[in-house]
Amino acid sequence: MGEWYLPVQASFETADQHTRAYLSHQANRLREQGIRVSTVVGVSPVAESIINYAAANGVDLIAMCTHGRTGLARWTLGSVADRVLRAGDTPILLVRAR
Repeated sequence: MGEWYLPVQASFETADQHTRAYLSHQANRLREQGIRVSTVVGVSPVAESIINYAAANGVDLIAMCTHGRTGLARWTLGSVADRVLRAGDTPILLVRAR
């Protein structure tokens, strides 16, 4: 069990570090433009986490990228943006990812 667990844990920690570095970089780019930005990293169902965070912190707009998947791809992969749009009360700005 230990042989299996350690690589998974190391992969999780690496992914966490990359995620935090990416978000820090993007937040700094927005701050340079005078935009107030905060970032949060967590491990939980994504759409539910976004909705709960927005409600708990008085967020007035959620900006998200969407891949614009349709059909089978959307059915199999799901759509976080769609779930946040349908289940949340906060206005959402959706931008198609490149």
